[in-house]
Amino acid sequence: MKLNLGDRPRILLIRRDNIGDLVCTTPLFDALRSRYPQAYLAALANSYNAEVITGNPALDKVYVYTKAKHRAAGSSKLAVYWQTFHLIMQLRREHFDIAIPVGGGWHRQAIKFARLAGAKQVLGFGPEDGKLAGVDVVIPYHRRETRHEVEDIFRLLEPLGISGQPGPLRIYPDTAALAAMKERFAPLAGRVVLGVHISAREANRRWPEDKFIAALQQLCAQFPRLGIALFWAPGAADDPRHPGDDELAVRMQQALAGLPVLPVPTGTLAELIAALACTDLDLLSDGGALHIAAALQKPLAALFENRVEKLTRWYPWATPHRMIAAPENAIAGISVADVVAATSALLIEHFPQARER
Repeated sequence: MKLNLGDRPRILLIRRDNIGDLVCTTPLFDALRSRYPQAYLAALANSYNAEVITGNPALDKVYVYTKAKHRAAGSSKLAVYWQTFHLIMQLRREHFDIAIPVGGGWHRQAIKFARLAGAKQVLGFGPEDGKLAGVDVVIPYHRRETRHEVEDIFRLLEPLGISGQPGPLRIYPDTAALAAMKERFAPLAGRVVLGVHISAREANRRWPEDKFIAALQQLCAQFPRLGIALFWAPGAADDPRHPGDDELAVRMQQALAGLPVLPVPTGTLAELIAALACTDLDLLSDGGALHIAAALQKPLAALFENRVEKLTRWYPWATPHRMIAAPENAIAGISVADVVAATSALLIEHFPQARER
């Protein structure tokens, strides 16, 4: 079914899940802007992930709401719900022609937001019988074919006359945060900078401390002009709301003493984006940081759990990379040798000067 929205449609895209998921939505923004250059194009995101699309030139507006579980300390659920109510009223005043809940499959809460926003039509995925309450134009959804997340959700645009291969991911660092981070990276000037993120929200995505240390020691020995930017989420490991890796970072810096290692704790998403923008290539496990780096077109050595969906759906999109799959579900089983080999291959291919003394 083809939809005719005219030349100046008002379009709302809704993506309310994780950081990497929202980053993988950015090719849709570019495709819509190209197809409808005079459209009013807006996105609705949550306060946890919205910074990855702040400043995106394809968007006219980013609307942000806070999930109750992400509310600030001291803020009540009632206050959060009241703010969301006011946001919905604001969305209704925009008179959107169409709202598109974005994600692999269909998500009831996103559909609910689309309806509450008062859009004239809701376009989204649904069951293969083509019927789903709250969705006017249903694209039957299945996963019988192997697709990257970017390719999968791009099918949402077919009723709008948009098809073909999606473009790259896009992210635009905050200007002030980037300027501050460039100053912070000054000690690594003249070196090829490898960004290494040692934090991971899920235990299955954490690579052991001793393996990180051994791999970085070997890489620095093989590539004399290599510099290491060590990223982590600051804070104590036992913080119930925002566990951090300060203690781990201290131990690693001590173990790597004498090597060109720059400590870069990133307390905000804007800081993480800016820090990744200052690297030349990155060593990252599957997660939001990996997709941010892919959106910055950084070559990536990517550590992944040994799960078919992870390896075929969530690999780094449209950027040079080497996948390093665990022998089992947890990435802890990945060997130091495999990580060194993958990272070395990227350095030799893209930054041969790192071998110079």
